[in-house]
Amino acid sequence: MIHKLRSAMGLWDDEIYIKGRNRTGGMFFETVSITRDKSEPLKRVRGSQRQTTVLVSVESRDAGESHDPKKHGKKKKVGYIKMKAVESLKKECITQKVTKSVEKNTKIEADRSTSYMDLEKDSEMESKVIPKKDAVKVLPMGAYCYKQCHKVVLICTP
Repeated sequence: MIHKLRSAMGLWDDEIYIKGRNRTGGMFFETVSITRDKSEPLKRVRGSQRQTTVLVSVESRDAGESHDPKKHGKKKKVGYIKMKAVESLKKECITQKVTKSVEKNTKIEADRSTSYMDLEKDSEMESKVIPKKDAVKVLPMGAYCYKQCHKVVLICTP
């Protein structure tokens, strides 16, 4: 039953387009491969064989009149979150996935990677270099998404 539910949610997820302001980036989740050769040494850096690359797009909108600045810091509200497993974070792969999931003329925020440069053709791009220590402050939605995914994995793992 759970496989049918996951399949249905995956089909529904492909029909949703992200509008307005969008934060796009790559994340890495640790995965276990049963078929991997144990004698082969693993890479230890970003994108190793032990990690699955996931492209994340987070839609954000203005919170409107209901915003309480004491309770919530920013005047932004999270819309849809799309997460897709990708082969790599190369330019061709990212451009293909993002153009399928984001409406044209959407403002896209991304880090200053060369992989995102082709997105300027269809959308307004805003790219900046973010130091690692400031990433949670500047990109709270991405950090929140990552944290929630790890909670779900911990709950579902026997």
